[in-house]
Amino acid sequence: MTGVASRRRVPHLHGDLAAARARGRLGVGTATRSLAVGARVSHARAGLGAVAIMAIADARLGYMALRLLELGYKAPAVIDELVER
Repeated sequence: MTGVASRRRVPHLHGDLAAARARGRLGVGTATRSLAVGARVSHARAGLGAVAIMAIADARLGYMALRLLELGYKAPAVIDELVER
């Protein structure tokens, strides 16, 4: 079994969310081998927040997360709602 894992193709995704509170800025960065993943992973709205949908890159989840933030949900509650769906 030695070396078996190294021969399998395993998709990788790296994502970062960053906040510069003093300037009021948010950012999302992703890196993966999948083309155009940024269109499905990163979601942000000025004056509201930024979200990175990782395990299942379903853009609908990003839009839903932003809507929940808009309705006043705090980040932990947004995560709970998305996990339930």
